[in-house]
Amino acid sequence: MNHYHIFRYIGIAAMTLLIVGLLGWYLFLRGQQANVASLDEARGFDIAVPSFTGSRSSTAENIASGADAEALLTTQAAEKPPRLWRVSTSPIAGAGFIATTTILRYVERSTGHIYDVDPGSGVVTRRTNTLVPKVYDASIAGGSITMRSLDEIGAPMTLVGGLGTTSEDGFVRFESDNLGSNVFAVAPSRILSEMLLVVARAGGAELVRSKSGEAPQRLLSLFLTSLEPLWLSDGRVFLSERPASGVVGSAYEVVGGALVPWMRNVPGLSILPRASSGALLYSSDDGAQLRLFARAALEASTFELPLQTTARKCVWAPSTGTTTPASAYCASPQSAPSARFTDSWLRGSTHTADAWFTIDLSAAKAEKFFTPEPSVALDVEQPQIDTRGEYIAFINARDKSLWVLRVKE
Repeated sequence: MNHYHIFRYIGIAAMTLLIVGLLGWYLFLRGQQANVASLDEARGFDIAVPSFTGSRSSTAENIASGADAEALLTTQAAEKPPRLWRVSTSPIAGAGFIATTTILRYVERSTGHIYDVDPGSGVVTRRTNTLVPKVYDASIAGGSITMRSLDEIGAPMTLVGGLGTTSEDGFVRFESDNLGSNVFAVAPSRILSEMLLVVARAGGAELVRSKSGEAPQRLLSLFLTSLEPLWLSDGRVFLSERPASGVVGSAYEVVGGALVPWMRNVPGLSILPRASSGALLYSSDDGAQLRLFARAALEASTFELPLQTTARKCVWAPSTGTTTPASAYCASPQSAPSARFTDSWLRGSTHTADAWFTIDLSAAKAEKFFTPEPSVALDVEQPQIDTRGEYIAFINARDKSLWVLRVKE
């Protein structure tokens, strides 16, 4: 009888230990599963499988469907966008305002899809369904679009085209011609659906005028392949040498098939001439210091502005008449740029955190008019302004995202 009770107690104890062990194992596995889920969420594994549909793109929409979507996407037509608006959630290749409107058009970097943005309402509309992968640069000129990308074997190619007319599921095709791999630089016209191209040729390069659907027109033979074109809205064309820290450069205007010097032997030269005017912004980088200069007219004296920035971070305010004083907007680093800034900035190895300034050339002064929140670090590149002067669009060089700043609150 005693043996019976002993074995009974032993069995109850064994069952209790087994139940406690199983419960502990269950709690351990549950904790491990929660840790794995937390790591997966942090790595972005909770993002939905790409749908390849929608008005934006699978890239933007699937990012937005994951965690913290409100921080990634601003409102889309639900309310007026904030004064500083991050338009894209994925990197872009280039953007430009459509002439005489405030509509902004941009090209997504990973897909080559083309979008239209209304900065006033916040509506973003995807226009095309043509996949062009690996687009690293794009230019918008009216109805003409140039994309520079890599083909299947990694060779560069330049596509010039526009939006098709046949709609499929609400999208149109990007219809283009491939100009090959020897295009070094592209400059769009702000008022025409045309582009200027610097194209490599034996012993140098050529300046070529290109329009989708038409044969390219040769304008000028060039002695350097490193010249960058700039096509102003008044029809004037400028060429400047690609800037380098401590290396002197020059800039020229193309007049009647010849190069007329505008500036010579300025270290690290970058220029921004103003349309229908002799006003000019230019920057220099001697390897130690970045400096910004301006002049209000062709014969006016040049003065230095109290900003350490490059002219590549500036845009001219639109002119409302021939007597309107010249003014501009410039993004400038909030801390002093490092030595040899131009070299490191152009290759993407250094970044800035910029604030925006108004440049008054008649008073020869610069005044800050917008500073982002401390948590928002913006390295402004490729700034553009609409013809009404209401919005400045730019790319944040840190992640190639697209931003729009409303000039007046």
